[in-house]
Amino acid sequence: MSGLAEVIALVEARGLRGRTSLIGVDGLGASGKSTFAGELADAICGVVVHVDDLSAPGSKPWEIDRFLRDIWTPLSQGQPARYQLHHWTSAEPGEWVEVPAGVPVILEGVRATAKANPAPFDLKIWLDADQPTRLARAEARDPGRFGCWTTNWMPIEDAWLANERPDLAADYVLRTAD
Repeated sequence: MSGLAEVIALVEARGLRGRTSLIGVDGLGASGKSTFAGELADAICGVVVHVDDLSAPGSKPWEIDRFLRDIWTPLSQGQPARYQLHHWTSAEPGEWVEVPAGVPVILEGVRATAKANPAPFDLKIWLDADQPTRLARAEARDPGRFGCWTTNWMPIEDAWLANERPDLAADYVLRTAD
């Protein structure tokens, strides 16, 4: 994915590799966030935390307080972190995930860098893809839930983008396309 080299250069210039740092990868649904975050983590020896894994049923849009309490607070104090996976589609929590201290943490997902999240980001990346590209990716990825994309998720995300403009608060904007 293009842009990875530029983001790695930003990570290096800011001295974020090899220490506990927080990198946000945000964007609208199906903009390429998970793929990019994984590639970035591999390149800089970081770990990815997906906001979808912090989305227990009834949490809207994701559990920022749990991220701060269970993940960011211990890491910022030089301690490893541990959190239990949750997903909005399951009432039962999943497995436990360990997050080591001393490595970059890439918080990835829609609204990862929202104003409601007071975590001190060292770098914010916004992934931008046009709606036809996002719709095609959504259909390929979640064919049984395509109606949810067009009637529920995309309008909510579009309203959030228009209201908060996280793209303008990003340190780097990456245009993604197939």
